[in-house]
Amino acid sequence: MTRVVRIFFTVLFAFLFLFFLCATFGYHWLNRSLPKTMGENTVEGLADSVYIYRDGYHIPHILATNDFDLWFMQGYVTAQDRFFQLDYWRHLSSGNLSFLVGTGCAYTDSFMNYLDIENIVDALILKISPEDLKIYQAYVNGVNAYLNQNYNQLPLEYQVCKNKPDKWSVEDCLAVFICYSFFMRYRNIESFILQVMADRSNLKSFQKYLLWTAVNDSKIRNVSLDNRFIKQWEAARKESYLPNFISESRVCVVPESLTTTRKSLIALSLPGLYSLPVLYYEIHLYSPVRNAAGFSLPGFPGILCGYNFSVVWSLLNHRVENTDEYKSVNNNSEHRTRHLLGINYQNDPGKAIFHISQAHNAVQGDSILRKSSMPGLHWVCADTYGVVVYSQHKYDSLYSGKIPYWFDQRLRKLLRSYSPVSIIDCQKIQMDNQSVLAEHLLPQLLHSISEQKNNHVLYHKLDQWDKNMRIGDEEAIFFETWIRKLAENIFSNELDSVMFESLMSSPGLWQSSLVAYLLDIKRQQSNDQKKSINESIEKIIRFSFQEAIEETEKKQGRDISKWSWGRIHTLTYRHLLSEIDAFEMSRSLGIRYPLLMGPYSLDGCYASISGNSVDCNNDRFSAGTVARMIVDLNDLDNTISIISTGQSGQMNDTHYQDQIPLFTRGYYHPNLFTLDKIKRAGWSLFIATPAYSE
Repeated sequence: MTRVVRIFFTVLFAFLFLFFLCATFGYHWLNRSLPKTMGENTVEGLADSVYIYRDGYHIPHILATNDFDLWFMQGYVTAQDRFFQLDYWRHLSSGNLSFLVGTGCAYTDSFMNYLDIENIVDALILKISPEDLKIYQAYVNGVNAYLNQNYNQLPLEYQVCKNKPDKWSVEDCLAVFICYSFFMRYRNIESFILQVMADRSNLKSFQKYLLWTAVNDSKIRNVSLDNRFIKQWEAARKESYLPNFISESRVCVVPESLTTTRKSLIALSLPGLYSLPVLYYEIHLYSPVRNAAGFSLPGFPGILCGYNFSVVWSLLNHRVENTDEYKSVNNNSEHRTRHLLGINYQNDPGKAIFHISQAHNAVQGDSILRKSSMPGLHWVCADTYGVVVYSQHKYDSLYSGKIPYWFDQRLRKLLRSYSPVSIIDCQKIQMDNQSVLAEHLLPQLLHSISEQKNNHVLYHKLDQWDKNMRIGDEEAIFFETWIRKLAENIFSNELDSVMFESLMSSPGLWQSSLVAYLLDIKRQQSNDQKKSINESIEKIIRFSFQEAIEETEKKQGRDISKWSWGRIHTLTYRHLLSEIDAFEMSRSLGIRYPLLMGPYSLDGCYASISGNSVDCNNDRFSAGTVARMIVDLNDLDNTISIISTGQSGQMNDTHYQDQIPLFTRGYYHPNLFTLDKIKRAGWSLFIATPAYSE
């Protein structure tokens, strides 16, 4: 071998060795922030050792010997997976998001400062009982224990944003929850704003449709908002940083008499943005005094939607029953008027969330929930005997969201068709994609274009359609386009551009307002007047039909057989920071992790039980049901659930997106609840030990 050849192979070997070292170093450097899920580690602040089992989807099952360590480790493991999300919501609630993400959110910060959540928290924290304050503090200590251990190896977002986080506090817990509860009412807030704008423009006829939308059959007439609030809301909404929870919670309680197991089955779902990561975090908490599992809110201790051996509970964001919950408190200072829309907390929300997990039946759960007022939000609590308590009022065992009431009718019809109901049947019900709007409106719409039935294939397709919004259905995409065009043609002539844009930006608002309008047409008293109005609306329906044909052909071609709901309406998950320029820089630095994931095609729509909401501005799914759970109170180890992305909030974690394939296909993952089965499952085990032990 010649000298030149030896030098060449030596240099090549050295290059490959250096490349291997760099790749190994880079891999460990990028993954240094990932949580330790196996082995043993000392965690300062614990009183005793805590065992954390994680299943195949990274869901932590925390087994502690005392309540303090349980709340401590909930904070710790949540921070392991979602600390940047905690920090993001903290900055959002404080009106200081620009400090974290830079420019581009000035209006968002201005609006959040206007809400003045900080002062609400300052007043609320004085009302926390000493017992509950210990729970908050334990959770906070757990978050900060993680931060102390990992301050120099934080998630990748901090390497781009160049900011270091502050310590977590009890005030941060409360601020995050109040911010969350405010945006859970996003649709009602928009409706209130439109009500005020309509009232000031003397649009009484339009206002009654919004009243129907916002509160169903209740009437709220004393909503007071000033121009500054409205302008700041509209400006902030356009920046895309406000979490627009435009869907509602869905609940189905099947009593023991209707199930195959003779114990209640409860199907629950929670709304949110299709974001990376998803808002909710799955967790199982066990100590000698409590054993509960479900969906938690990162940054706040406890479980919002979950179950124990006897009771299932969930926080809801629909129905308005008490006008006292919506108050305008005038402040004469020159700086602001405080508007406490749904954030007028009179006592600690933790009173309910911390202790509901110890309830033994729905009645006891009701007494626990009564201790905490949550403005604008409601609870449902059900037990093994099918007893249901909803917002402190007892209802029938069959219950679902009633905005509009047609959801309830659809649910009852499905339950009758499946009786007796199994957990698989509950899964089919929860994923039902039939449009209740199509079920109730399509006959009237087809009657208005009856002259088309002999010469247009669409009439026959719609007439024979089963009203399901499936990915491949041409009828689904055309019907949605038709009713949207109908709403545009009806309301564009009555509203100014700002009001019209606000209305059409929310599927729940324009669809419910359209229904209210068409129902009002049917209730006209005078026959002559009714005939004239019917002729007018039928003309608009026919015109909208032609417009819908033109728009659908423009988007999907002239061949009707190739039209598809799934080709247009897709889901793309967006990272919390996907809007900022800093991540363009990160790509050039070699940090190539997904800020956008998709597009994925989905069945269902806003008007179906599955609950996916389409943004009218870009035809994409932007928000909807992001967490689902079906609890079998006969055997809790049969419980199934799903969140829309994954448990981890870290882009370089395999559990950042591992539930997306299941969620987009309507599947669930199993959950174990009994301790013996958890310990024998072969899952990864992490043991957190106290810093000092005797």
